[in-house]
Amino acid sequence: MTRYPYTLTPGGPELVRNLFAAMAGCTPRRATGSCLYLRCRYGENVFSLAEVFPGNILATDEDPEALLFCRTHASAFGGRVSFRTMSFDALEAEDSSMDFIIIDGVPLDLPASSLLQECRRVLKPAGIIGAATPFWKKEPVPVSIRELWETKTNPVPTEERLRSLFPRHGFSEPTLRDASHTLQPFYRQFLKETERIAERGFAGFERHKALIKRFKHETHVYLRGQGKSFMGYMTLHARNVPALTAEG
Repeated sequence: MTRYPYTLTPGGPELVRNLFAAMAGCTPRRATGSCLYLRCRYGENVFSLAEVFPGNILATDEDPEALLFCRTHASAFGGRVSFRTMSFDALEAEDSSMDFIIIDGVPLDLPASSLLQECRRVLKPAGIIGAATPFWKKEPVPVSIRELWETKTNPVPTEERLRSLFPRHGFSEPTLRDASHTLQPFYRQFLKETERIAERGFAGFERHKALIKRFKHETHVYLRGQGKSFMGYMTLHARNVPALTAEG
């Protein structure tokens, strides 16, 4: 199994395995069914989950290079794990076809919540949606910090907003778990490396200079600035409520 030099998301594989166990209500090895995994990046968390979950996993990401990397390492799972390019606004999966959906590191407060609408369409009745997502611990958030995580099309919610978001789109009230403690080790693993690259004038990383500079700044704001006071990370899961029940 491929090993990764860095954990690509806060909490990494351990957080995702624990989230899935909470979703399934049992250890991943005892769970059955199919799982749609949204934003797989280079596959670290997906492959780790596949090592303990015997069901099928369909994973996607917006980065075609990441998906190509994942496909070259998927053969170890005998066809149980597959990767496909798809839009989060139009998931390429049949209605009521998935037992589980995991959304990994995607801000959930999207305009019109199109992502949640699509997830509900794809989930089986009483299927489970789970997410690992950033959130704001308190408001108002200083603009200098808000700009680290948010864009106009991808706002970051508060805990209160997350609690109300899911029932409003046909899911049960979510079970939330604060995982903010995972942010410090996540940022700390990149601190020396980003500083070293910057000191060398970004030699060999010219293509990604702007991205690395931005992430270096984000790392410093969290570890050495006010970031900890506002920046949080959370896992949550909720059940798909059948339409007749949801409508009363």
